[in-house]
Amino acid sequence: MFLDETYVTKRTMPTHAWTPKKKNIQIDTKECQNEVKGIITCIYREEGIQLKRVYRHSITGPKFLSFLDELRANNPFTDMMICMDRLATHFSFATRDRMDELGFLYTYSPAVTP
Repeated sequence: MFLDETYVTKRTMPTHAWTPKKKNIQIDTKECQNEVKGIITCIYREEGIQLKRVYRHSITGPKFLSFLDELRANNPFTDMMICMDRLATHFSFATRDRMDELGFLYTYSPAVTP
């Protein structure tokens, strides 16, 4: 299972889209929400998206721990190995202790990945 998070802000919205030559379409960013959204998702290779949560603002340590609790509650008897990137929250003692308590195996992606 792969776990990753992303953030959506007003700056992540495109200001232009591809169009035929000499015809630019502009997007009015005033109509886009400008509040930050933190999105965290777990994906199985075989089953697709297992769990997805959208948070207002960034993903903090407590939010991440809550996500792990919910993931285990949804899959109480499933052996899981979670592959995560190297976000500091994933390396914290609290996170590693909680994953051990919940019975998750876990690993991290290489330090340099595209």
